[in-house]
Amino acid sequence: MDVKSLGDVEWSDIVPYFVKYPYQIYKRRKLIQKLYKRFMAYTKMGRTNVVVLGRSSAGKTLLAKRLEGKIPSYKEVPALSTDVEVGAVGVGEWAKVIRVIPGQDGVERRRGLEEAFSTHNDLEGVIYVTDWGFTEYRDENTKQLLLDKGVATIETLRKYNLDRDIGYFRDVCELIKTSVANGRGPRWVVIAVSKADLFYDELNDARKYYLSSQCGGFVEELHSLERCVGTLHLPCKVVPVSAWREKFEWNGQVRDVQMADVATDEVLFRHFEYVLATLSARAMKRR
Repeated sequence: MDVKSLGDVEWSDIVPYFVKYPYQIYKRRKLIQKLYKRFMAYTKMGRTNVVVLGRSSAGKTLLAKRLEGKIPSYKEVPALSTDVEVGAVGVGEWAKVIRVIPGQDGVERRRGLEEAFSTHNDLEGVIYVTDWGFTEYRDENTKQLLLDKGVATIETLRKYNLDRDIGYFRDVCELIKTSVANGRGPRWVVIAVSKADLFYDELNDARKYYLSSQCGGFVEELHSLERCVGTLHLPCKVVPVSAWREKFEWNGQVRDVQMADVATDEVLFRHFEYVLATLSARAMKRR
């Protein structure tokens, strides 16, 4: 009897078959688990395994969609997210329920954070999405307010965004510290430095900003998290990634894409997936 035909047999034969042929069922466990996770994500019933955090317009939604394999042939610019977005992604051999939390404060954001960090022990990983200051602003009123403050060039905008990101990341670190102290997850953290297509020629400079102790700011918050929780209990990785190649514009200035081709973008993304899969596998072994 083949597993595919089980739906056509007497129900009384199902249990004996599973007992007699456990290996065939074992081989299919990964597929079953992935389908189950997708069902749970679709119905929004699944507990969060991986939570995606970051400021508004940092690239959270596009990155999550690419992890799910849902990026189309043209860019669908996400509207400003106010709801928690739920999906299922394959991380190595396992499927995870992933939730993207809105960047701006609101009821849905607070509910999403409460569910991920405080209501259960299934949170495995945190992906914090940042963008080395290349944050877009879609609201015209916000753009004008920034221009009135003197944020008139791409570089002054980037400095403004980087300064704001430090405080935002500090709040995320406090959430993680509290959750771990209460015996919950996460078991790993990945800082995804998105929009690498805009600074591919300066990858080492971006790396220094997020990893060098001489840069202060963001690095200090990361080191504070590591000292509090311990790198063995909570490995943290910082990796560049590009979910979509697109130029950046601000007040008439343009920053062109620095990647020569789509293949480079793909390699970076595969590396990002590899990091996630490796951390996930280690977390599963520690459970």
